Amino acid sequence: FLDHMAARGVSIGVHYRPISSFSFYERFATDAVKVRGREVFRSLATLPCYPGLSYDEQTFVIEAIRQFVGD
Repeated sequence: FLDHMAARGVSIGVHYRPISSFSFYERFATDAVKVRGREVFRSLATLPCYPGLSYDEQTFVIEAIRQFVGD
């Protein structure tokens, strides 16, 4: 998905790390929570989202996603 979006000129980020990956919180998480956090993290992407994003830019992003899912 990341490669697909980049090839279409859509900047995608991955911004939200699992809280258990931060040294302070790591000690509070069980191994199962750490594993699940890593699994979820690998499936996340942050779409462009900011106040100046125009309607045309939103439509462009939506169309790129539709191409990816085959809609």
